[in-house]
Amino acid sequence: MKSINLISLANALLSNISDEYVKYIDIKPKDTEKKSFIKLCQKLLDLQIPIYSLNDFFFGYNIPQIGKEFDLLRIGNNYNLNIEIKSISTEEKITKQLKLNKWYLSSLNIPIQLYSYISDTDVFYTLDSNDNLITVAPENIKQSILEQDACSLDALDFLFEPSRYLVSPFNATNDFMADHYFLSPQQANVEQELDSILKDSTGNIIAIEGEAGTGKSLLLYDYAKKLIQRGEQPLIVHVAKLNQGHINLMQEYRFSICEIKDFMKILDKLNNFDVVLIDEAQRLKTNQLNKIIDYIQSHKINCIFGYDEKQKLSQQEYANGSVEIIESKSVKKYNLTHKIRTNKNLVAFTKSMFDTKNGRVGNLSNVSLVYFNNQQADVLNYITHKEDYKFIRYTPSIFSTIRGQLRQFETPHEVIGQEFDNVVVYIGANFYYNEKGLLQAANIDGNPYDFLGMLYQAITRARKKLEIVIIDNPNVFKTLSGILT
Repeated sequence: MKSINLISLANALLSNISDEYVKYIDIKPKDTEKKSFIKLCQKLLDLQIPIYSLNDFFFGYNIPQIGKEFDLLRIGNNYNLNIEIKSISTEEKITKQLKLNKWYLSSLNIPIQLYSYISDTDVFYTLDSNDNLITVAPENIKQSILEQDACSLDALDFLFEPSRYLVSPFNATNDFMADHYFLSPQQANVEQELDSILKDSTGNIIAIEGEAGTGKSLLLYDYAKKLIQRGEQPLIVHVAKLNQGHINLMQEYRFSICEIKDFMKILDKLNNFDVVLIDEAQRLKTNQLNKIIDYIQSHKINCIFGYDEKQKLSQQEYANGSVEIIESKSVKKYNLTHKIRTNKNLVAFTKSMFDTKNGRVGNLSNVSLVYFNNQQADVLNYITHKEDYKFIRYTPSIFSTIRGQLRQFETPHEVIGQEFDNVVVYIGANFYYNEKGLLQAANIDGNPYDFLGMLYQAITRARKKLEIVIIDNPNVFKTLSGILT
């Protein structure tokens, strides 16, 4: 995307080079947006704003991976300027949009001036110091444009780190409840369809599948939040241990959430709830799932299952076949495909790490390898002092002689659904690559859990950086270092 002069774009949209021009600057305006934009530009000319003062704007800029769009955005040394353009809107929608824009732009730590222009009524709006919506005279816009010390930039992506805005219901509960996030278009469409399906019928089973980073849990919790705001009563079932985020949602925001073991005890009380949402359903035992399905179907209760078949942590979970049962009973299945909550470099490395046929990814600044011989004290000292990293151990730890010292650190079972900026994990001597280039892990010490599944769960919790400590395993180190060179 290229920066533009506003009048130049308006002229192009009114000429026979419109298609070529928008393609050249890499924008895709809708017809209604074009009309409103052209009217705004005429307004700016009527205010006698010099054309050269309308340089360096970005039209329809989207924050990468987030899907948050700004109609007009110009970066400045003294303040950033954002002008939203709509043909028609309500004051409630205008207020919400400007507040969200203010929150997103505040991460740049530069003062912000925000406006919304409604072309049908020819009115400008802004927020006052208390975030109340007020109308402003066109001269205010003129002043903001002329007094801004605008920056001439070739691109904006370097300013907006997606991980700043990736909200987890568990690790950023207050931001989640304050709506400081956006759903992807796919997530929003799923919610609209859920409303249509569940509004007039009962006893429905809905399946939502999504890999790590596609926003499956955010979708489920956002939908539950909307149901609560409408006065309905959803129940969320978490097929793992509850974390502090769950507790905050229950204690402070009236969410009804329980672990699967407690849910099985209250099956006969489900009529108190309008919808049941089950997250991490791939981990359900077959007998649990069959009881749930029998009950909700016989009692006409709507139920939404969210799952990721790759996030299984034991051989029993792989053998259960829960996903197949859910899909066979569902009236509708959704596949979330757009990874909005993961770092692209980490995704590429993870794919190649588990299957070397995906090729090398080159030197990545946010992935690092550390090697130790099997000196347990040295390894423990190093890992446990990574202050800016979340250390996730296996369940139970492979350090059988110092398991007690590691107990303070959480396991993959305890961080299911959560996200952390930086994660450190370790790979022991039981990991290896087979002849097909696939990463494998041998079971040791009678551990009932799948080491490969636990490693995948731990790695996919990272949002920014990943460090892998390799212990007494030169062959795996050679393979991983090859992927990163």
